[in-house]
Amino acid sequence: MIDIYIVHDTSNIEDIIWTIPTEIEPFIHFLDINSKKDRSKAFKFKQTWGARKNPFCLMEKDGKPMKAFYTETGDDAIKQLINFLTNYEK
Repeated sequence: MIDIYIVHDTSNIEDIIWTIPTEIEPFIHFLDINSKKDRSKAFKFKQTWGARKNPFCLMEKDGKPMKAFYTETGDDAIKQLINFLTNYEK
């Protein structure tokens, strides 16, 4: 099973995610840094992986980290994630 964790600070993030290929069937966890409920968890999650900017994405397979996507690289992490999943083979 593939889990994708997305730490974001925008309200339209769910609209962007619809572009993820459906044949992979990932379970997506959203952590909104601006939400009272998710704020603490989102900061701890980003701190664990050394991320400072939003969005930050992490892909896990069977509970083991596969790939992390950082906005610090200069590219949008969401676009990096979608490009990776488009070329991903099960």
